Amino acid sequence: QQLKSIPEEIGQLRSLKALEISDCAIDGLPSTIGELANLEDLKFRLLYHVKVLPEEIGDLKKLKKLRLE
Repeated sequence: QQLKSIPEEIGQLRSLKALEISDCAIDGLPSTIGELANLEDLKFRLLYHVKVLPEEIGDLKKLKKLRLE
């Protein structure tokens, strides 16, 4: 069974440094993804239903790598 959504509470993982979301049936990302203050590496892979990334990704000040595959 595939993941269908990312919970809003993901923004509470403020110590998270890397996140990979791969091959699931989500159709969008919560705006709270922009609250991941220490995130350095973000990878999205095989997310065919996601058409637009939330503008809050621009709030990720420590982000060094953004990979879309």
